[in-house]
Order: sequence, then structure tokens, then C-alpha cells
Amino acid sequence: MRVLEEMQPLYFGDYMFCDLMGGRGGARSYSSTQHALHELLHAPFMRGFFLREIHSTIYASVWQDFKDRIAEYEEQHNTDLSRIIEFTDNKQGENYARNLINGNTITTKGFKVSSSGHTASLKSLASATHVYIEEAEETAKKEYTKLLLSLRKKDAKIKVIRSFNPPHRSHWIWEDYDLTKVSNEELKKIVYRTSSHPKNIIDVALRKI
Repeated sequence: MRVLEEMQPLYFGDYMFCDLMGGRGGARSYSSTQHALHELLHAPFMRGFFLREIHSTIYASVWQDFKDRIAEYEEQHNTDLSRIIEFTDNKQGENYARNLINGNTITTKGFKVSSSGHTASLKSLASATHVYIEEAEETAKKEYTKLLLSLRKKDAKIKVIRSFNPPHRSHWIWEDYDLTKVSNEELKKIVYRTSSHPKNIIDVALRKI
């Protein structure tokens, strides 16, 4: 796999929680679905879940991306994964992928079944080893806390990967951070130092903030 340099910690870092944040075009969905495919293929044991606030929105935002990662992997490695991975393509409901060799699985879930507000059951997430939360800023703190309380796979190194657009500073997500106010010039220096993108691309992005 060709993994972006800034996403290497997803594969080699020792963590339980990891946040992928940024604006439009920040490769968040790309990176989370690429990591999910890698784990589906290579992890010793995986019970993974893609989650989003409303389940009916997850097909277009995540599952299609995941299928694209499979096609991309096949092209890059000149291989056919159809004998290794089986997956569903349900545009309206739940989808899953299963590794036919090692039994690893990944399934789509929603905190809510639909925009009508009916809460989904998170019982099946008790066995989760990998949780990928798309647009985590859409999720209420109460629902997120309920999710964490559902995770209880014994002896598993659980990974919770949250993707989101940076929300307002009062959002519950920032409770995990020690926020420090910095000037625009300091922000530029930090981004230049940590990003692999060319400076002119970074400058355009920062002007939109």
C-alpha cells in the first residue's frame, strides 16, 4: 500500500484513540478506509466497524470509499482479492466485508438508524477491535460515551479512529485536548513542519480558515 507519510502512525503507533482531522480534501476517509483494508487483510484478529451518526449516510461517505480502496489495492498489486474478501453492496442498509482466509470482518453501523432519530443498538460492538467513526463531530457526547461503554473485547488492543472536521471549541471532542491559542504565523510554522504538502498548497488551505 502507498500510505501518506503523515498517516504512518496509524499503522505503527501504539494507541487506542487516534484522530484524523481537517477540512475538505484532507484524505481522512481515504486514510481510514485504507487502514481498515490493511487490517482486514493482515491483522491477526479484527472485528471492525465503520460508524456514522446516521446509518443511511454511510454508504456514500465510507462504504463506497472502502470498495474503492479494494479496487486500488488490486490495481497496485496486480492481484484479485475476490477469493480473499467477500463484501456486500447494499445501498440502503448494513454492509459487511469478510476475509475468507483469516475470518476478519468489518461492518457498517449507525448511532441512529435514520434521520427520524431512532437509536440503533450497539450491542454487536461489544466484540469490536477496530472502530472507525466518520464525521465524529456529528455524534452527540451521550452516544459516543455509550459506544465506549459497549467496547469490552477481552485481551484485544482496541483502536478507535475518529475522522472529523474541526468543530467549535465548545464541542465535546476537544475535551481530549489541551488547547493552546497560537497566532497565524505560529500556526503556519507548525503546519509547514508537520505536513508533507507543498507550501503553496498549505498557504491556500490556511487562507480558507
